[in-house]
Amino acid sequence: MQYRAEIDGLRTLAVMSVVFFHFDMFRVGGGYLGVDIFFVISGYLMTYIITDELKRGEFSFSRFYLRRARRILPALFAMLAVTLGVVCLAGLAPKYMEQFFGSLRAAIFSCGNIFFYLISGYWDSSAATKPLLHTWSLGVEEQFYFGLPLLLWGIFALFKKNVGRKAASVLVLLIAVSLVSFIYFGRKADQDFAFYMLPTRMWELLAGSCAALFVLYKGRLEVLRGWKVQLFELVCFGVMLGCIFGARSTGMFKHWENTALTVAAAAFFIAGPGTGWITKLFSLRPIVWLGKISYSIYLWHWPVWVLYLYYFGSNRRDMPLTLWERWLLVGVVIAAAAISWRFIE
Repeated sequence: MQYRAEIDGLRTLAVMSVVFFHFDMFRVGGGYLGVDIFFVISGYLMTYIITDELKRGEFSFSRFYLRRARRILPALFAMLAVTLGVVCLAGLAPKYMEQFFGSLRAAIFSCGNIFFYLISGYWDSSAATKPLLHTWSLGVEEQFYFGLPLLLWGIFALFKKNVGRKAASVLVLLIAVSLVSFIYFGRKADQDFAFYMLPTRMWELLAGSCAALFVLYKGRLEVLRGWKVQLFELVCFGVMLGCIFGARSTGMFKHWENTALTVAAAAFFIAGPGTGWITKLFSLRPIVWLGKISYSIYLWHWPVWVLYLYYFGSNRRDMPLTLWERWLLVGVVIAAAAISWRFIE
């Protein structure tokens, strides 16, 4: 698979949006949408790899799952081990300890999203006492990784002609069902279910899957030339940036179109020609480097934030952290991520 630096740049946009949102910096009210961009990227990469190997008759379930385990688990287990050590040495209030160990077991077995759905909501005030709350998104992705190879393998086994078109049709149908369920549960039935569970989040990953099928079977949007490429990339970037800064967490389901626009813009950008100014911006070395360590940044940012607040901010709840403290925590997260990426990932 040809390396694309701009995808690592897109990862940087995603992860720093999440970090600034959680650290309450720069008024990034829709920074949670960075997770949705991550979902699109994951769907694209996994579908591209699986489909390309299926086309060549070289796909192996065991090899795929082993690669995913090697990619995800070592850095995850390192973060869990350090977080466990800090919690055991410094302690949490007894009412939080049982919950912490429950979330630890859930993270290990790729079901953090199910655990947190069953105990509480993401947006409630007790989120600040859950160092492993962010593992919900890993649960969604890992569950998707279990099902996607079976789905694509089944499509290739069932259809012998026009496989790409038929696979795209199946994915579009699944996207429609998943998106409708996201809107329904988010606005009428169960917001926590809509937020945490794979059936209501699957459409975001499958949007990336559709981008992968388009690139594999049609080629990237190379019909665009000249100023049209620049306009296309600026619109994609502008939509993502506008939603990240313009959306608010309280309106996540009331204004679900912010999520849909962000997902669509990310998928179109990935499928785009990749020759415009935004691609060049995303391909700058410092931005690419942050993208390469983005998984570790995501892993470390939340426990660093939560545990710092718990141990050093509990006696000053009416006094928010200073900007210097927030930047210090950002530095700690990036340093921890760089070490994790260099020696573990």
